[in-house]
Amino acid sequence: MKRRVLIIDDEEVIRDLLMDVIEEAGHEPVCAENGNVGLNLYKNNPAEFGLVILDIILPGMDGKEVFYKIKEINSEAKIMIISGFSKSEVMDELFISGIAGYIAKPFSIPELNDMMKKLL
Repeated sequence: MKRRVLIIDDEEVIRDLLMDVIEEAGHEPVCAENGNVGLNLYKNNPAEFGLVILDIILPGMDGKEVFYKIKEINSEAKIMIISGFSKSEVMDELFISGIAGYIAKPFSIPELNDMMKKLL
């Protein structure tokens, strides 16, 4: 089944790569270049997104804040973190709070595909 995947990442090259991988997997990517845009996209249609791929370091509203705001809207939202950010306290907190998965940047395409198959 084709699912919509919301990508929230400020790096255009990462968004483009994720879009390609998601389309090749048969799903529909929707992109946001920062947390505010991503949160607004999610708020407008929370039921449409089968997965949110979220970076932690974002301009304006950071990924941690976006994570909690999405969870307020939909406690069952599947949110996967992709980040080069490895500050353990933040990641530990997000794992406890219910992130669906985590992939460290740089990541491989097979690693990303495996995680998406698991979550979608």
